[in-house]
Amino acid sequence: MFFPIENEQLNYLGGEISISRTKITNSQKGSILIRGNELKSLSITETDITNSKEFGIKLMPRGIEEVKFTSLTLEQNKQGIVVNPMYSGSKEFTIENCAINGSQRQGMFIYSDTKSTIRILNSTFTNGEDRGLHIEGHYRQMHLSLFVIGSTFAWNKKGAVSCSNNYGIVPVTMQFELNNFFRNQGPTVEILSGTERVRWVFLNNTFSENRGFSVITMGSYYFYGSQYRPNVIVSGNRFLTNQCPDRQ
Repeated sequence: MFFPIENEQLNYLGGEISISRTKITNSQKGSILIRGNELKSLSITETDITNSKEFGIKLMPRGIEEVKFTSLTLEQNKQGIVVNPMYSGSKEFTIENCAINGSQRQGMFIYSDTKSTIRILNSTFTNGEDRGLHIEGHYRQMHLSLFVIGSTFAWNKKGAVSCSNNYGIVPVTMQFELNNFFRNQGPTVEILSGTERVRWVFLNNTFSENRGFSVITMGSYYFYGSQYRPNVIVSGNRFLTNQCPDRQ
């Protein structure tokens, strides 16, 4: 049974938070906003969030032990999940068996100075008007490690995954393994900048029928006259019937 909440926002401060079997529709701003200090744990399970005018879920707390999102459906929100720069990370952050579909902007937006390891497992990012997953950090250091396993990125109009304006002074890993990238437009994976301390790993993924000018594209980062490129490993992947024209 779902409990509907219409046109209002859930805003929690501190403590232990567990949200389950809930339905939130037509929020005029965001639907679930988590903020405050020293939050011990956050669990959201079996919850549907649709038609939020700003975001489905937004995290802003400074200090948290554990975050777990399980069996969520986020449909037709402006943004699905947003991890704000005020979010200072957690020991465990897992997104599992979640479906993010039809976002007007990014399905998930993460600021790269987030000090955390995020794991996305068996989830889908589909039919977005922008990217499925975007990592942003203009003039910020890269502290985020990300592992995406067994998930699907499909029919996103500007591409599946993008990362821009990030540099690192500490080693971090961005790993994609056993995922399916299908019929995305724009560059499927776009790594606009980075340094050798940011390690991108693509293992045993399938890229099929994507329509951008490149399946994986990489840029350079310039700092005080020096040029840096990200460290990228591509192994055991399948590239099937991708349409990559010379010009678009």
